[in-house]
Amino acid sequence: MGVLAITSAFIYCGAVDITGAADELTCRAEAETRESTTLRSAQTGWRSFKNTLKASTVSNSGFWSSDSAADLDPDFFTNLGVSNQVITCGMIETEGELAHFMRHMTTEYTFPQGNVGDLAKFALNSSGSDGQIGQIRGKLFKEYGSGTATSSTGAIGTGIQLGAVGGAQFLYGALHLFGTAGTSITVIVQSDDNSGFTTPTTRGTFNGGSITAAGGYWLTPVAGAITDDYWRLNVSAISGSWVIGGALGIR
Repeated sequence: MGVLAITSAFIYCGAVDITGAADELTCRAEAETRESTTLRSAQTGWRSFKNTLKASTVSNSGFWSSDSAADLDPDFFTNLGVSNQVITCGMIETEGELAHFMRHMTTEYTFPQGNVGDLAKFALNSSGSDGQIGQIRGKLFKEYGSGTATSSTGAIGTGIQLGAVGGAQFLYGALHLFGTAGTSITVIVQSDDNSGFTTPTTRGTFNGGSITAAGGYWLTPVAGAITDDYWRLNVSAISGSWVIGGALGIR
């Protein structure tokens, strides 16, 4: 695998596309360890460690702004300490590329950063608040891109061969509705056994039905087994215009 330069990374947090403001991003998954060395195992000359719990953290920084109620500062400050905010991030903002998504709590918001004459900057840190699910590795199904709004029903983004869901696995999903909300929208997840989606099956609905506010939404996990291996996002009902981003993953 070739070395990648960070030139098209992205981060979505709830209703905000931080990509357009951030210049630094770190997404970290950590397996905590505790020492389990005993008197007998120490006779080998090596310490022993066991994995206990996993943790997910995201940190990013960038150029600060507060031009409107939907801008960085009001969103970051309002959500400080609020659990289960939906975050999606990755290296390449192209549909079908790798995406990690999770539910976090903002633990630290710093602004402004800099000296006299500098551009004002911010720093934002968050930690996983959904211990039941944690961090999901999947694919980006709908990119923010240029922020083009959707105002009609039908498939959005790209249908992707994500894979079948095993009997002990679940399908997970993250949805972002950016900026100023339209009137209402219903976004469903569909699967099929072919890329043309000639016989799509609805597997889940974000928020359980109609959504009327911008923000991040988490799909209720869909249990396997599901033999279909192609997946897509679909707008089944809409009023007004919405800017959408989304990711799906199987674990």
